[in-house]
Amino acid sequence: MSSRSDLIQELNVALRELSALSILHSQSVAHRIGLNASDLESLDLVCMCRVHTPTELMEQTGLTSGAITGVIDRLERKGYVVRKRDKIDRRKILLNATKRVQVDVEPLAEGMRKSVSAALGAHDTAALKTTLVVMIDLLDAARAAIRDLQVDPMAPRP
Repeated sequence: MSSRSDLIQELNVALRELSALSILHSQSVAHRIGLNASDLESLDLVCMCRVHTPTELMEQTGLTSGAITGVIDRLERKGYVVRKRDKIDRRKILLNATKRVQVDVEPLAEGMRKSVSAALGAHDTAALKTTLVVMIDLLDAARAAIRDLQVDPMAPRP
């Protein structure tokens, strides 16, 4: 049986591979609809209601404000998002996904969604609950890693 540290290492490798495959899938879907992967992932954050404003999108993705403006412009030109002024605070801009996402993007993502659901469905409820807790912790860790990279955007690159 593997030691705890061996198991953590194996999980790290598996998560890296899952991340790489997810990126490759995202790039394939993005290419099919004429976007790049960053634009598609940003759109996905808007669709999942993880972000509501350009600032939140910038914070979630780690992209600069200028880059986020470009992302939103491209998504808007393609008809996937609209910018709307907040009814309460007219200075605030809200991002909303359009119905075109359901027509163009969702069918391309459906295969992955079904495959993942089938893989998860092979496990009992207790394992799924544990997996969800771990995934939430991993998401928090990933967000922290993005924030750490944002601390000094002018730091020299290797």
